[in-house]
Amino acid sequence: MKTIGLVVISFLLGCVLWGRSIQALAGDPEDLQHALATTPQGIQLQDYFVPGTSLNNHAKIVDSQNPLVHNTQAVRLTNSESQVGSIWSTPKNTFKLNDPQTVSMWLYFGGAASWMSDVDPMKAPTGDGMAFVLQNDLRGISATTQMPGEKPLGETLGVWGADTDPKDSNTDQVASSAIQKSWAVEFDSYINGDSSFDGAGKWNSFDVSQDPTHPIKFPHIASNYPGDSNSYRKNRVDDGGIIWGLGAHVSYFTSLNHNGLIQGNNFQFLSDHQWHHFTLRYEPRIGTDTSKGQISYTFNDKDPKTGVPLPGLKQTVELDKSKVDNGTHETQWGFTGATGSLSENNLVVFDQVPDLVEVSADTHMADLTQGTNVAKTKMVRERDRVQLNYQVKYLNGTEKWNDVIADLKVPKNIALSSGSMTLASDPDHPTTFDATDLEKNEVTRPITTGLSATSAGATFSFTGKVKDGTGMVAPLTSQFRGKEAVAETSTPEFTVDPTLDLKLTLPSSLYVDPGKGAHVTGNVQIGDPAWHNSDVHLQMSINGQSFEEPLKDSDPRGVVNVDLPASLITKKTNTLTVTAVGPDPSHNSQTETMTIYIGELAFTSATPQVTFKGKLTGTMQRLACAQPLDLTITDTREKGNGWHLEAVASQLKRADGKTLDGDLQYFKNGQLLALDAAQTVASHTNDGVNTLTHLSSETNQGLVLEVGGGAISGDYSGQVSWLLMNTP
Repeated sequence: MKTIGLVVISFLLGCVLWGRSIQALAGDPEDLQHALATTPQGIQLQDYFVPGTSLNNHAKIVDSQNPLVHNTQAVRLTNSESQVGSIWSTPKNTFKLNDPQTVSMWLYFGGAASWMSDVDPMKAPTGDGMAFVLQNDLRGISATTQMPGEKPLGETLGVWGADTDPKDSNTDQVASSAIQKSWAVEFDSYINGDSSFDGAGKWNSFDVSQDPTHPIKFPHIASNYPGDSNSYRKNRVDDGGIIWGLGAHVSYFTSLNHNGLIQGNNFQFLSDHQWHHFTLRYEPRIGTDTSKGQISYTFNDKDPKTGVPLPGLKQTVELDKSKVDNGTHETQWGFTGATGSLSENNLVVFDQVPDLVEVSADTHMADLTQGTNVAKTKMVRERDRVQLNYQVKYLNGTEKWNDVIADLKVPKNIALSSGSMTLASDPDHPTTFDATDLEKNEVTRPITTGLSATSAGATFSFTGKVKDGTGMVAPLTSQFRGKEAVAETSTPEFTVDPTLDLKLTLPSSLYVDPGKGAHVTGNVQIGDPAWHNSDVHLQMSINGQSFEEPLKDSDPRGVVNVDLPASLITKKTNTLTVTAVGPDPSHNSQTETMTIYIGELAFTSATPQVTFKGKLTGTMQRLACAQPLDLTITDTREKGNGWHLEAVASQLKRADGKTLDGDLQYFKNGQLLALDAAQTVASHTNDGVNTLTHLSSETNQGLVLEVGGGAISGDYSGQVSWLLMNTP
């Protein structure tokens, strides 16, 4: 009796524990409530989608419970175990295969139940996921996986084929049970990785990878054609035994080829009680090939709390149109989902749907005081004047974008002084905002005309001044929400730096003569009238040497007048950094950089050889160069230095030593200068601006060959010597 009693107690205890497990699988209403209470801004769906009509379809359209969003509905695909859900586009809202398309949405995959403690992120607490689907199945909105029994197979996600026959070595049967003429991108929250003999044909092996170096171990996103047998792979497995000498038992399990794979690194990649943004973009051709399209999808491309754009995780795949097109060049599209022994709340909120309207929004913030783009510099200063432009555009679509509301947010540390709205269709008549609109740094304004191809955008422009107070300013997300779509845009993240009580201005470069020091001049704008020149010090650094020098009270206010010794200027190119520092070290100037070059006088280019050609006539003639003479002289020495250029030529001789009856001359200023002795052909005084001097025969100057009447034909050669002198 004692033994039996112990067994009964153990059995009852087991029933209690199992009962709790079953309760956990019967959905998670608390998580569903959380999902609906935190939905991002989306659109209403009843005009664009209808739930599927397949058996056991649990999909429905539900209203958001988030008080911070407006006119938003979600698709709830599944919310308990052993469910299938699907929702499909209406006939007026198809996916056009010959046009660019964009669809973006927020996805929710549930998470571990609230009562579950010590959840292991390396194990799956939920399943199985959902899929975005393009399809032309003859069943239309009734299309779903053909399940073998009453209970759905979570592995299929309601779109892939059913792997139920362990003796079938061919993938045709699996593919035929899927949604036909379809392409799908799956969001798989449960890993079906059973490669055992006993598991074959039990719909739990799609995620078995044939590449051991890239196993599928965690929730992931991937794509393929559910109704195409080439999307699947049969894998042979035996039980390792021998039956009556005939060999081992053999079975086959089916795995799925995962194209465009994006994989997480734990089981909270999808199911983490958070909304995840997903954008799919379609281009109807690849190069000139119109039989194929290209699909790029990006996951987690927006922050779920702020809506700020993020890089996200992206993959690009090819779409073979023949595998989804039924001749109409368009498809139905929508979502499917399925659960098995586990469950999860699968929900979708759309912010743009394909072909209806495609819109965009962006924000530009400029620092008018500094003349900079804040998105690039990521910095403004206290009391700087700034301008923010919020722009929304209607890109294309089959319908007008109606009931558009601009809900704009401006950083609180900007005191707005003016604001206006300008429609692209009426640029000469902006609507201005009064002071009460600007006080809270939030403006909500309808675009009463809506947006369309004929009224394709609007710009909201605000100007103001940065308030006192330094630190980092986080991005703020603004919305343009309408009946058919939602567009979001964010202000850039930036830092407010202290006001510049000192503003330093220096030339960008300076040239000095070899062995000489540099005289640095510039200006410091001193904002505080109580400060004197000597209160401002210049902190300087050059070639690893740092030093400090005050401005001189004897100079005019703010004038920089510093002599650097030659011992500091040790390189051909020297970098000097200078910062002006006042009595209050928190209000230094910006750091300016000056490049100091050791000047030089040199040829930087010269024609290596010139040729003269002509026919002898028995009389004197002058021949010009067959190609232009070209000389370039660079003078980077200090202003006031001069140079002159002399030229002298040797006699022209043949190879047999006979000289030409004639000589080289230089044409300058309308005169010919004989080069049998050195002649000054050019001179220049450095003006500190033009460092290059160009001599060319194309500017009515250069070499001329004077040939006498007694010249004998032949090839003559000689040399011209150019002498560059560093005196005027």
